[in-house]
Amino acid sequence: MPDANEVFNIAEEIRLAVAPVFLLTALAALSTLLSQRLARLLDRARATAEADEAAGKARRIGLRRRMRMIQWSVRCSISAAVLTCFVVIAIFATDTLLGDLAVVISTLFIGAMLLVVASLVLLMLDIGSSVSSTEEEFWD
Repeated sequence: MPDANEVFNIAEEIRLAVAPVFLLTALAALSTLLSQRLARLLDRARATAEADEAAGKARRIGLRRRMRMIQWSVRCSISAAVLTCFVVIAIFATDTLLGDLAVVISTLFIGAMLLVVASLVLLMLDIGSSVSSTEEEFWD
């Protein structure tokens, strides 16, 4: 039977792992949103390719640029989720297997946050590009 100290340590590890799990949920929602944006961009690119017009080439170039931004945003988001999973693993490995991994955990978490920031910045750039192209199409 485990002693009270071991039970307390495991409970503390579970408590520490809960925050990254919430982050994983948010990253899953972000990845879903980004995937939906990418699917809509692909549909627009197909429709633009079918409409062979002079302005279509410029529109396709803009769509391709936006697709790359969203694709990189998805990559950053999923990479952040993977690093967050490693944070959870490292939290449990700290006491049970490997000893103090505070530097590893901090580094992984900082890396995950930087990737989340990159993903959100790319999403913001895509939204700005989308609004700009819509203004050009409809308001000029």
